[in-house]
Amino acid sequence: MHILVIDNDAEQRQLVEKLLDNKDHTYISASDGLEALAILSQEAFEFILLDTVLPGMDCFTTAENIRKNYKSSAYLPIMFLSSLLDEDTLVKCLQYGDDYLRRPFNGEVLNAKISVHNRIKTLHDGYAEYQAQTEREQAIVAHVFKNAFSSNFISTDQIRYHLSPMSLFNGDLLMTARGPTGDTYILLGDFTGHGLSAAIGGLPASRVFYAMTAKGLPLGSIVTELNRTLKQILPASMFMCGAVIQLDASGEYFKCWAGGCHDLQIVDEQGKSCMSIQSSHLALSILPNDSFNSDVETIDITPGTRMFLYTDGITEASNMKGEMFGEERLLKCISDNGKVSFGEDPLSYITDAVHEFTVGTEQEDDISIVEIRL
Repeated sequence: MHILVIDNDAEQRQLVEKLLDNKDHTYISASDGLEALAILSQEAFEFILLDTVLPGMDCFTTAENIRKNYKSSAYLPIMFLSSLLDEDTLVKCLQYGDDYLRRPFNGEVLNAKISVHNRIKTLHDGYAEYQAQTEREQAIVAHVFKNAFSSNFISTDQIRYHLSPMSLFNGDLLMTARGPTGDTYILLGDFTGHGLSAAIGGLPASRVFYAMTAKGLPLGSIVTELNRTLKQILPASMFMCGAVIQLDASGEYFKCWAGGCHDLQIVDEQGKSCMSIQSSHLALSILPNDSFNSDVETIDITPGTRMFLYTDGITEASNMKGEMFGEERLLKCISDNGKVSFGEDPLSYITDAVHEFTVGTEQEDDISIVEIRL
């Protein structure tokens, strides 16, 4: 290993250098903390031997500056050397460094400790490289996902949404598209689990959704093909809960299929609940197509009403006491956003309420909510 020796006692420093020579290590020596910091600014080391008695800058300040000024993903252990190691000094050695060795010591003990940290360094640096490789691969996958979902996605004032994945990849899936006759299609799905393993199901689902909506095919045919494709590709333990909406271009009605998800909520201009559309089907990818029910509901639109779709990441969000936000709180937010009238931004009111409820906790699932102005 390439080692930096920091010791102002020339005799002790020469002893350490001799021991290192016998074990084929390379080294450079410094007589105080400032000299050591200057050397470190010019050269990389794999191990640092630091005497506890230094002139000027003390050993612990030196160690602190090494950590602060020479941050790296590589593992750089600091081992303190001392002839007097009282309890307080020992504690500080372990606070500011990684190990200590009490003088007098022999070369075998010194080399054994260096070997231990060399093994740790090998593991640490290997993990750092693995992590860097994983991040590079995730960036590539994220790029593919972005291109797969964004090219056909339409965003209008009619469709507003809040998506909050718990990790880099979202297990919730939101897709929108415009059909050839002007109909608007919206899909909100929630795959089993979260992260990349859950999000991967979105790729075949997007291919089916965008290809079939571009042709203006019936909603029942779209969900049937989604079910067939996901059933064919996904493992048996994985499925997608969700709802698919088709808003007619005339603005007079919409069609809906919902399976395994929360009921869809429709409110009037004042925010009062006026309809709940039941999720009456099983989730996609559970049943084979010969048992799959693709029946859709057709519902007349009352101007000024709004529809809300959401995944269970909202209702199952927990606070510091372990209580879930729950459907009752969510429906209260949807039906009464704390204003005299429904207001212009109910979506923000709902998401703010969830955030305030869960403050101080870690997000445990993907959170998605969609507001559709009918």
